[in-house]
Amino acid sequence: METPHGLSVEAFTRQSKLFEFLDDAGRQRMMRIATRQIYAAGQTVVTEGDPGDSFFVIAKGSVNVSVDDFRRQKRVATLGQGSFFGEIAVITDQPRSATVTAADALELLRFDKAPVQEILREYPRIRELLAKMGVRRSEDTLEKMMNDDPETTVEVGAKPQDPPPVDDE
Repeated sequence: METPHGLSVEAFTRQSKLFEFLDDAGRQRMMRIATRQIYAAGQTVVTEGDPGDSFFVIAKGSVNVSVDDFRRQKRVATLGQGSFFGEIAVITDQPRSATVTAADALELLRFDKAPVQEILREYPRIRELLAKMGVRRSEDTLEKMMNDDPETTVEVGAKPQDPPPVDDE
């Protein structure tokens, strides 16, 4: 079955683990409430600290996830097709825990909090999965913040540096 977004529910289910735990009716309901959003590389999708009123599933492209690490932005993850983010905002009333930026041309499906909450009442297994993923991601983020890898740290307000030239010899 095609969704209003031009994606087949079956294909999308194969791409995203989140949808594996829903039955056909639940998948159909989720896809009906989704809105399609397009971002260019470098555009910010969500900003750390902002209210969280939705979560997203990556239909095409990838995103970089970064957190404020004492006035420096630290990249803690890169997520690709089928991955989801912002899920903690849907199951809690906490603000966004990270900034998410399009790494390249990006197509997302956005799921707003209120209709998702309604669906999740009927699928407690999904709520449990989202909560576990959120805890796991928080633990991973803390671990990465403790690691002072200069490859993932950018001073706030700093311009990205050009990569070193490649020596073809």
